[in-house]
Amino acid sequence: MAQTGNQAHTEKNKEWHKQLGFFLLWVVVQTTFLVSCVPSTQPEELSATIPAKNNETPEPTVTTQPLDTATPAPAQMSLAATPEPIPPTATATSEPEPHIYLVEAGDNLTIIANKFNTTVETIQRANEIVDGNAIHAGMALEIFLDGVPTDPVAGDSADRNILPNQILCPSADEVAELDTEGGTIIGRSAVCDIPILSYTFGTGGTSLVWVGGMHGGSEWNTILLAYAFIDHLRLNEESIPASLSIVVIPNANPDGLFAVTRRIGRFAETDVDVDTANGRFNGNFVDLNRNWDCEWASTGVWQNNTVSGGTAPFSEPENQILRDFIVAEDPAATVLLHSAATGVHMAGCGQIDPESRTLATVYSQASGYPIYDSFQHYAITGDASNWLAQQGFPAITVELSTHEDIDWRMNLAGLNAMMNHMAIQTTAN
Repeated sequence: MAQTGNQAHTEKNKEWHKQLGFFLLWVVVQTTFLVSCVPSTQPEELSATIPAKNNETPEPTVTTQPLDTATPAPAQMSLAATPEPIPPTATATSEPEPHIYLVEAGDNLTIIANKFNTTVETIQRANEIVDGNAIHAGMALEIFLDGVPTDPVAGDSADRNILPNQILCPSADEVAELDTEGGTIIGRSAVCDIPILSYTFGTGGTSLVWVGGMHGGSEWNTILLAYAFIDHLRLNEESIPASLSIVVIPNANPDGLFAVTRRIGRFAETDVDVDTANGRFNGNFVDLNRNWDCEWASTGVWQNNTVSGGTAPFSEPENQILRDFIVAEDPAATVLLHSAATGVHMAGCGQIDPESRTLATVYSQASGYPIYDSFQHYAITGDASNWLAQQGFPAITVELSTHEDIDWRMNLAGLNAMMNHMAIQTTAN
């Protein structure tokens, strides 16, 4: 019986300890819960760091700040969750890209605006068109489909001149930012005040001058050819004979180029309007190669069109600049680049200048262009090469084969032949 009583007492003790254990565990759990619910009395000193686990990104250390009575407290961050990163704030926005639309016959700005769900005003602003009736078939327009571009005619538009085809001249800031690429500004265009640049290569005392772009945007490939000469000579200046210097004036009519490209300085073929007729003239709507003082007339001919020769010989600033530059340079030869009558033309006012004949022969034989005594297609008045030859400055006109190609191999051969010829002439003299 004693043993049985002891066993019963032992079983009661086990049951009591078990219940005591459950009670203590309950107390611990309740205490932990109550503590976690009590806010800190000193929030400015509370900090917690969650250690990294394995290769996980460490959680940030969060420090609460004292409440500012003037500013609402931010929402409390859970320490157990990694906050989503905040994307960086954009500091600059790019201009929307335009769609290039070629004006079709019968188009007007209202029709075009309806096609692209935009407004006439937006098209005029984007393309700097003053008179909406001045658009023509083949003209390239920039149409913005994704937002309106920065207004190009706001601000100084009242101070900007207008070209004959109702295009605003570039702003003074645009002109000031032109990269001259080391060229010399020898003057500026009549209306838009765009620089006319010259580039000199070699240090010899005998100079040869090349002139592109007298007919501006309608013969834009002559400007590209002139720039090709510049790039070639810059890379191969050692090929210039020691007795020579080569001068290149890439664009004698910047207003005419801007009228059909909206560009100053260098440009790409894709910048050129399909219809380039308006680019032939300067900002005063004068044909610059009808304005020189050799058989000058106030009206001249271009194909089947009557064009202005200006109010007097050399009435146009661009021609005054070019004339004075060439007279001061006193070159042994001047080559004027045109397109697209395919050939080399001698020069002379009334009669062919013998030295111009020789130069034309040299260039023709090297390049493969046919040679002509004079322009064959229609009567020419006020021509630059004829006036130069008359004044004792031998000159020729090189007409490229198309209005797009620069006939590079042919004209590079012509350049090299001219340099060799003049180097020999200089040595002989």
